Parts: sequence; C-alpha cells; structure tokens
Amino acid sequence: MKLKIKSKEELTAIAKDIFGRYRSAENVAVTSDGTAFITDENDLAVKNHSVKNRYGKKLAITEFTRDDVATSEKSEKSKAGKNAKEKTDDKSGKGSEGKSGKDSQKKSGEGAKDQKTAEDLIADIDAATDVDVVIAIAEAEKSGEKRKTVLDAAEAKLESLKTAE
Repeated sequence: MKLKIKSKEELTAIAKDIFGRYRSAENVAVTSDGTAFITDENDLAVKNHSVKNRYGKKLAITEFTRDDVATSEKSEKSKAGKNAKEKTDDKSGKGSEGKSGKDSQKKSGEGAKDQKTAEDLIADIDAATDVDVVIAIAEAEKSGEKRKTVLDAAEAKLESLKTAE
C-alpha cells in the first residue's frame, strides 16, 4: 500500500469529524496518513503509530484542539458569508446529514452522553468509502468505549475496502 500524505485541509477535516463524533474530546492528533487519535489522556498511541505503521516510514503528527477547529471554522464562515450560515443550519440536525435526534438516545454513564451510539458508528462505518475514515473511527473507538460490535464492523469494512482496491 502506498503512503498518501494528507494536506493540512484534509487533516483539519478529519479532526473536525472526530470532534463531531466525540463531543467530549478536547484534543485530537492526526498523522500525515490521516489516522486520528483522541489525545485527551495521553498521546502514546499517536506517537507509536507515527513510527510503527504499515508504511514503515515516520509520519508527521498534527495536533488539534476543539478550539482550533472551531476557530478555523468561524473564519471560514466569515469568508463564505451567507452560504456558510446555510451550511451551519444543515448541520444542526435538521438538514441534509440525516441526523434524527439519535444523539439524545445515548447510554448513560461518564462521558457516554457525548458519544455516538454503537448503532450510529456502525452506520457511519457501513457508509464510509474511504479507508482512512474507517481507521479513524476504529482508533477512536479503541481509545474510548472499545465496543466489540463497532470494532468488528470496522475490521470487516476495512477488509471489503481493501479487496475493492
């Protein structure tokens, strides 16, 4: 498999996606291959992946905070003007992304109220067409809930995406 280095914009989009999926996450690190890690507690996993990966090359790490992504999002909105306002309204759960209020149906527990349900994550995995998105979901799950159903779905999707290449 050939290493594809992600642009700063792609890395930011990946971090933004992780912050959207894990609302309690405050820090995310993304390696130059697009693999994302929640680094709220520590950064050992991202450091390990940056040196021990399937490419056999040292990968750069870009760190993001929730505030960084929110600030860059605000500046993009001010540049885009009215169109950005319309896109923001779509992401509120009423628009084209198809969110149906399932976020309020989270299981109770510390930090769980801000995370997607296993059902939502499996649906995201099934809809994914990019290996990096599936890897990001799996890595975030491994550092969080560690739900077997989500990890199994990610593994199966990765296999199907790899055979489709």
